[in-house]
Amino acid sequence: MHSTVQILANFRIMSRWIDAQHEMLLSKFKYRWIAVMDKKVVDNDKNIGRLKRRLETKYGKDYQDTIVLDYVSDITTEDMILVS
Repeated sequence: MHSTVQILANFRIMSRWIDAQHEMLLSKFKYRWIAVMDKKVVDNDKNIGRLKRRLETKYGKDYQDTIVLDYVSDITTEDMILVS
């Protein structure tokens, strides 16, 4: 089990990596959920439930301590603000 500080630090690092790699991720995983660990996509799926089950099977119940899930889309925050 990782400490809360470690989990949050990892989340921040992986989130920044995901943001920096957005165009590459979009070209490979558009409209899919991705699982990122150590700045690598370790799995992906259109269905988050299936993805989470596979991650739990492979990495254990605490997979969320080290793996960040994100949905890859070409819709930006700015697009969402314009719609609202």
